[in-house]
Amino acid sequence: LCRLFGFSKQAYYKRINQLKSPDYSEVKKRVMNVRTQLPKSGGRKVYHMISSDLRQKKIKMGRDKLFHTCVQNIYWCLRRRNIIKLPTQNIG
Repeated sequence: LCRLFGFSKQAYYKRINQLKSPDYSEVKKRVMNVRTQLPKSGGRKVYHMISSDLRQKKIKMGRDKLFHTCVQNIYWCLRRRNIIKLPTQNIG
């Protein structure tokens, strides 16, 4: 059937999975709940804390997908690194 319409099987199943995207409002609510309780907690800890809730709601989302979603939607911001500038020595 896929050949008849000119699609590969991979493209067909990829499209079906895109239509069944998870409810990000539920994920946002869980993340923001944890972030209000523990504002400086890291992403892995947040994922560990909400993973059981996501499984109960039957939302399949891995750690990296959660990171990407949260950074993209500004649920938390990336950490800025301190840059240390060493003094230069004048040779002369």
